[in-house]
Amino acid sequence: MGTTLSTNMPGPANESGKTVKRRGILAAAGAAVAAIVAKQTAQPVAALDPNDLALGTGNSTSDATTLTYTGAPLDAKTILSVTDGTILSPPWPSAVAGYANGSRAHIGVYGYTGGIAATSAGVYGSSIGYAPGVYGGNSYPESNYGNVGVHGQSNGSHGVYGETFAPAYSGQAGVRGAGNGDGTFGVYGLSYGTGVGVQGWTDNGIGVQGTTGGSGFPIVGLVPTNTGANVVSPGVLGIGTKGPGVQGQSTSGHGLVGTTNATDGHAGLMGNANNAGGVGLMGIGPGYGTGSAGKAGIFYGNVQITGGTLSAPVMQAAVQHQGDNSYRLLHTMVSPDGWAEDFGDGTLTNGAATVSLDPDFAALVETVGYHVYLTEYGDHHNLFVATRSASGFTVQAKETANPVGVKAPTKGVTGAFSYRVVAKRKDIKAVRLAKVTPPTPPKSPAAFTIPETPGAKPPAKNP
Repeated sequence: MGTTLSTNMPGPANESGKTVKRRGILAAAGAAVAAIVAKQTAQPVAALDPNDLALGTGNSTSDATTLTYTGAPLDAKTILSVTDGTILSPPWPSAVAGYANGSRAHIGVYGYTGGIAATSAGVYGSSIGYAPGVYGGNSYPESNYGNVGVHGQSNGSHGVYGETFAPAYSGQAGVRGAGNGDGTFGVYGLSYGTGVGVQGWTDNGIGVQGTTGGSGFPIVGLVPTNTGANVVSPGVLGIGTKGPGVQGQSTSGHGLVGTTNATDGHAGLMGNANNAGGVGLMGIGPGYGTGSAGKAGIFYGNVQITGGTLSAPVMQAAVQHQGDNSYRLLHTMVSPDGWAEDFGDGTLTNGAATVSLDPDFAALVETVGYHVYLTEYGDHHNLFVATRSASGFTVQAKETANPVGVKAPTKGVTGAFSYRVVAKRKDIKAVRLAKVTPPTPPKSPAAFTIPETPGAKPPAKNP
């Protein structure tokens, strides 16, 4: 059975070169405790072991010692202080405090355990109030010394572990960090190699959550520019199995916004599908599948499709009316095959005309078996296409009848006409009225019931 020591004096004390009797012996900090008790209570400490507790040397014991403070409530003071120099005032009333100013010692409190049980701990702190169970402070900036207030290290488990049993939705945390200035971090995780700096895990809640009460950003992923020009790591990487890798949702702003300052073709937002049947980028409009579906996407500027096709039940162009500035829909013409068209005008000379195909148009279409449609302007001269070649075609007029019904030669026939050339595209092998399988109707991703910050600033709408 261990001995319980009592004191009613709040001030710390230190004494060397003396011995006190005790029932159990502690190591260095315990020696100071017994010395304080012997001096401030003027009561001898009975020793079960034949040895006294000696300061300035090692001690051993087979029993435990407890120090109980029974005095008035403390005001930012400490029951037991162990220091190698100046004692600093703790931010909260403390039972035990260790101070190291670096001149003689470098660690204020050091705990070590060799236990393998889940409850084993080198240093254990517990709090039932608002003050922390374990508090560590450092007066040196990290940029100069790299020192920290609390340092946890483990060779086989967690270096620092925090756990709370606070009521649900109380906002309390097992481990909490606070940054009190610009450029500081509340929690900073660092990993070398392929490890993880900070990891959050949950079976049914939120693994990692960031919250802002102002104009800041709850979560930011940053790849510094000084890591090298060839580093292409993403700022934020989300990986999903059945659900989305990254999902953004908002109550009143944009659900997901991507921007880039690149000038070499990189996109503000990019979607990529790795396997057949996947979709690189999908937009689902409100009311999809009904007669009043909204817009699935809006593009401000030109749209380019490379190496694929554009499929839609109806192809329309919205054109601004020059009279009332309203927008009017123009419907496009469709074809059962891969045809392309070109248009132009021609003039008859002595009843004939030679028309050359536009070289740029001829380079894109099959110049064998194309179609030419003619429209005359003025008198009707019965125009027809006499010849077709890869470079162009010739137009001629038939003989015309004079007023008395006598056939007259067409040598002097003149007039204007227009033409329409229709040819098959050379770059594709279209199948006439090919059958296609309509895409599977998409499923809208379910919105997660994650509480959002009411005063959060939504991203600026651009454009």
